Amino acid sequence: MTALALTIPIPSASIELRKQSQVRVLIFNDTPRNGGPGKVLLHFLRYVDKSRLSVAIHLMRADVLSDIYAAEGVADTISFDANLIENPIQPLRRAMARKDFEAPLWLKLFRVFVNVPRIFLGIGALSARMRRGKHDLLYCNGLYAVLIGGLLARLAGVPVTWHLHDTSLPRALRGIFQWMAKSPNVRWIICVSKASAGMVPFAANKTSVVLNPVDLAEFSHTHMNPVLRREQGWKATDIIFGSHGRVVSRKGYQVMIHAARLLVDRAPSDMAKSVRFVVVGDTPEDHPGNYLEECRDLVKLLNLQDQFAFVGYRTDVRPYVADYDVCIVPSIYAEPFGLTVVEAFAFGIPVIASAVGGIPEIVQNEVTGLLVPPNDPDALVSAMLIYLENSALRAKHGRAGRKYVQEHHDARIYSATIKDIVVSACRPRVGSSNGRA
Repeated sequence: MTALALTIPIPSASIELRKQSQVRVLIFNDTPRNGGPGKVLLHFLRYVDKSRLSVAIHLMRADVLSDIYAAEGVADTISFDANLIENPIQPLRRAMARKDFEAPLWLKLFRVFVNVPRIFLGIGALSARMRRGKHDLLYCNGLYAVLIGGLLARLAGVPVTWHLHDTSLPRALRGIFQWMAKSPNVRWIICVSKASAGMVPFAANKTSVVLNPVDLAEFSHTHMNPVLRREQGWKATDIIFGSHGRVVSRKGYQVMIHAARLLVDRAPSDMAKSVRFVVVGDTPEDHPGNYLEECRDLVKLLNLQDQFAFVGYRTDVRPYVADYDVCIVPSIYAEPFGLTVVEAFAFGIPVIASAVGGIPEIVQNEVTGLLVPPNDPDALVSAMLIYLENSALRAKHGRAGRKYVQEHHDARIYSATIKDIVVSACRPRVGSSNGRA
């Protein structure tokens, strides 16, 4: 197996400096549910050399993700701070719900008035926890965590490593983001793709691109009991085009639905009857609007109810993905990476994906899958027809995808790579705190 590619070498600080000591890292992860950043962090911690790294995890609240981390015992401690909230209009005593976006203006303003000071209290508590735990580094995973860590690096001299899973941020934040990134206390910036690294061109001297991993041991038909066909009553001979992830507008699921209608209309009649479509996921409660319901309505409008299924959110998507014949990634925005892609590849499933963001970095067109322009149902259905009519090509591209992730996305190699970056980013403690920058 080849090592994961780093477009820029890992930090030049000598790992030998800490050879005789264990590095203490506090990880602040901002994804309560087990989305991409949370999964990637799990792969890092599951295989990291615990003799070199002592890990504590700090989360905003208990959720699916904290349950998984606790069950696997990947950290020495897991702590929570409800003051570190992502949305200032969140209610004071519970997590954000969709209905809160429709709250009266006076109530939103009241929540902002109370929550903004709470966020700064949480930032102060996080800094204090770094000192109490004598942690060498604050590892910030996800954009919100990165922004909090950047403030601590600038204002309190906290040593920080960023892990970016994004390709853009609101215009209003770009100036302060650059100011944070240039702090010497932001020791290193890990990006999930070259597209993601485009956020920090001004910090290229301390940026590495490390492609996201997949745990190959978890993705094997030999040890998996697929459930999708059984739950939906679909036949073994049916051809399933599936997708999984958050059901939000930028993921382009309505493009997939329109392409599904075109496929049913254009395919030979015998094939059209056996084609099926599925989306695994939901619209999170902390997201305005219910895009999932909009997609359901579109399926009804296009008379696809008998062939298109939405199974909702699943903590473990593998028993569903294992039943796909082809994976669809119809995103209409610059995807930072596309964990869905490598998860499908790990099962030996070919992928049809939008050529946006970091996706072309991991999908080799006409080798492991097919790339199509974003927001183009006609292009998408043309690619779907190719796979529908050619089972041998599906199998060939699926095998190539499995080989690709074995060589470039193995979780064990990934964990060792991230560990080397983290250790190198930690300077030896000499008894004095870092100065402000």
